[in-house]
Amino acid sequence: MVGILSLKSFRAIIHHGQPMVLDRPPPAALEHLATLFPDRLPTLKAVERVLVAEALRRADGNQAIAAGMLGLTRQALNKRLMRRKTLDIPEV
Repeated sequence: MVGILSLKSFRAIIHHGQPMVLDRPPPAALEHLATLFPDRLPTLKAVERVLVAEALRRADGNQAIAAGMLGLTRQALNKRLMRRKTLDIPEV
């Protein structure tokens, strides 16, 4: 028998475009960051690049789902990807 799969479970997992917001990071997360970056923090551009890449990986390349994971619209994510693409082109 073929049934209809509800989107409710998917929305719960990907937060349906809602960013995960914490008022304060848990202390364990702060300790973990100090271990990961003992000397210097990464730049926001570097962190953005990693987060976008990871969201796209988890979403199997689906920009709408990845944008939802990041708390962005699909258009905002696409604009960031296009900006990055134009900046990554090596000069000849």
